[in-house]
Amino acid sequence: MSALHLSLSEGDHHYDIRAEVDESGVLQVEVTGCGDGGELIAQLQGTTSAADLAGIGRLFLAAAAAMPAATRVAPTVEERRLRHANSHQPWTPKEDARLAAEAAIPGATIAQLTKSFGRSRNGIKARMEKLRIAFGQPASPAAAGDLDQQPS
Repeated sequence: MSALHLSLSEGDHHYDIRAEVDESGVLQVEVTGCGDGGELIAQLQGTTSAADLAGIGRLFLAAAAAMPAATRVAPTVEERRLRHANSHQPWTPKEDARLAAEAAIPGATIAQLTKSFGRSRNGIKARMEKLRIAFGQPASPAAAGDLDQQPS
């Protein structure tokens, strides 16, 4: 038997697919999706042949493309703030320093930071990238100085 596990993060959602092929070629597939708070937002499971997986994937892509635009409307800032109280708020120098300190803690995760800062996964990732913060490492002094000249 062979096994597969792939993950994808998109926006505030995280998706996993696990698949296992038995000796007869039957593929057991489970897809799960979670919001940034860990709540289950999607779950699919079933069987198919390994040869049909690519075609099923194309079918899902076609279904997503065919969805009416009204079903894919982005949430408003107010709706986003129901999930992340500080969504789209400017970052302060104090929050930047706190972000660097919390990200430096061994074992820190994006999910923990989203809760701590009241911001989305993408908001945390974008700010860490801008500040050149990496998990397990203090922020670069140059990055902090660069922010004095840049808007949030």
